[in-house]
Amino acid sequence: MSPQPESNSVKSTSYSNAINDNLWLDGNRRRRLRRAPDIPMKIERISDRLSVSPQIQVSDVSHLSKLGFAAIINNRPDGESDDQPTSAELAQEAHRHGLVYAHIPVIPGRIEQRDVQAFVHAQQSLDGPVLAFCRSGMRATQLWAITSERHQGSGG
Repeated sequence: MSPQPESNSVKSTSYSNAINDNLWLDGNRRRRLRRAPDIPMKIERISDRLSVSPQIQVSDVSHLSKLGFAAIINNRPDGESDDQPTSAELAQEAHRHGLVYAHIPVIPGRIEQRDVQAFVHAQQSLDGPVLAFCRSGMRATQLWAITSERHQGSGG
């Protein structure tokens, strides 16, 4: 079964049906993500290798690992709100479950060139399906849109 061509629209889906039988590109290999457990987490697949979500909790990391995600990008600065885990807590749990973790904190409404460059570098260096998150998923989606627009604008 070959993957469907990627559309320009963002697909919104619940955690419980986010995966189904989708194939994800994993370097030169194809990697099938596993069916998700039924927990209330919204994941949006926005490209062959990237999904975004609102804030995750430490307890979500094991579920993300079971789904087949290989890496997590945190686009939220520590201390943005009292109810978020620290980047160090998430990194520790990610490493415990064999996931690569990157922290690229972005201040809401102030995406800077260095943030874009760090996001591009992370996407290029991470192998397998990646989940990027922030408070709502918007900063992660904006970073992806900026990097995609620049990539398309350069003829690639």
